[in-house]
Amino acid sequence: MRIFTTAAAVVTLALHAARSAEPVSFSPAALVSHQTGGNHVEHLIAVFPQAGNKFEISLPFIPRWFAYGPSGRSVYATVIIETGPMSAALQKGILKIELDPMRVSAIQGLDAFYEIGPFAVSQGEDLVVSGGAKGDYPAGSCGVYEIRLPAVEIRAAIETSDCQAGSPWRVLSLSPEKTEALISSNHSLALLDLAKGSIKKIEGQLSGGSFSPDGKWIAALQSDPKAPSKTVLIDRANLASRRDLGGVGDAEVVWSPDSRFLLHAVYRPACPSQNPLALETLEVQTGNRALVKDSICNSGSSRQVGWVRSDIKR
Repeated sequence: MRIFTTAAAVVTLALHAARSAEPVSFSPAALVSHQTGGNHVEHLIAVFPQAGNKFEISLPFIPRWFAYGPSGRSVYATVIIETGPMSAALQKGILKIELDPMRVSAIQGLDAFYEIGPFAVSQGEDLVVSGGAKGDYPAGSCGVYEIRLPAVEIRAAIETSDCQAGSPWRVLSLSPEKTEALISSNHSLALLDLAKGSIKKIEGQLSGGSFSPDGKWIAALQSDPKAPSKTVLIDRANLASRRDLGGVGDAEVVWSPDSRFLLHAVYRPACPSQNPLALETLEVQTGNRALVKDSICNSGSSRQVGWVRSDIKR
């Protein structure tokens, strides 16, 4: 049985910096878009603190693949550029967007990629792991690549010349130790050893997933042809050990920085068609689910959800 309340989960972490003993809090967030007139669409991050009102951070681009920086102060994106009134193209590379203050910079050295797929960012934001394709379409090579920052050193963790339509691997999450990537391979969930390039399939009808920041768990989506997808918790030390966290149509598993909560978007049929989602937190220890009240009908439709520092300047 689902348990719904209207309290938003706000994660509070202790600062280790000597000059400040104040706790750091993170709030649920969602990537949304608003039609502002004519054909122009504004893209922004809606943030839902427990204390205070919802606030929005405008983004100066059209995002395609999108990731929240674990610091809570940045996001990363590949972007679409408008080339005419009814035409658009993908811009090469990945942008880093610092949120406070707003500053956009391109990660240099990625010109060899004609396609970059979904990517994951390390906790220290010094490593991006992405599926991608290099060379001239459809020839060239594709694989999963480590992009080390800030110097931008690129290394192929796994690579092939058998590229049908970009990389056959989709990167979902990066382990806290930066040794493994959780990937989708041949429509299955798998672990990629970044140093060895070996792939280990995780058994079961599993799709999306992510590592917990404390490194103990993998949260994954279990699909069943006869039932909506639900969330399962996998013991990283024993992949056969699993706990059913329930759910009806769960579609994301995004960990809070303290590994206590999972965040995902839920469909709300009473909401307008252009803004049909709300955010829901799942407390891992108890299995309790709670709707984030201010997010109802305010979470867009993209399902790009994450956590942002609550003290970002409005």
